[in-house]
Amino acid sequence: MAKVAFLNRNGYTVVVTPHYQEQWQDARFGFNGNETMAQTGADFADVAVNFDYYFDSARLAATTCGTEYSDYGAIVYYRAQYNTRRNRWELELISVTPNNSLQTRGRNANGHNHQNTKSIPLP
Repeated sequence: MAKVAFLNRNGYTVVVTPHYQEQWQDARFGFNGNETMAQTGADFADVAVNFDYYFDSARLAATTCGTEYSDYGAIVYYRAQYNTRRNRWELELISVTPNNSLQTRGRNANGHNHQNTKSIPLP
C-alpha cells in the first residue's frame, strides 16, 4: 500500500494521499478506458505544474474541487485546508478518476460524495 507523501511548496504543503497514488496506477483512463495515467502519457509533473493554481482556487472555493485533464481522460480532485495540528496550509490531492462525471449524487460505490465538487478549468 502506498504511503502519504508530503511536498513543500510556496507557503503550503501538498499532501499526496495513498488513494490518489493508487488511483493513478488504476488502468481505466485514456480514450479507450483501460490505460493507467502513465500509459496515457501523463506524468505527475503535468499535475504538479498547476499546484499553485489548484491551491489558490480551492482556498477561494472552500470546497472540494476537480480539474479535468481531457488529454488523459481524467479528473483530479483536491482541496485546500488549514491543518491546525501541523499549523500549516495544505493542498490535499484526494483522487483521480475517469472524466465521465465530475459530480455524483450521494455516495458512490467507493463511498465518495462528490455532489458539491466545484469544477475548476485548467489555466
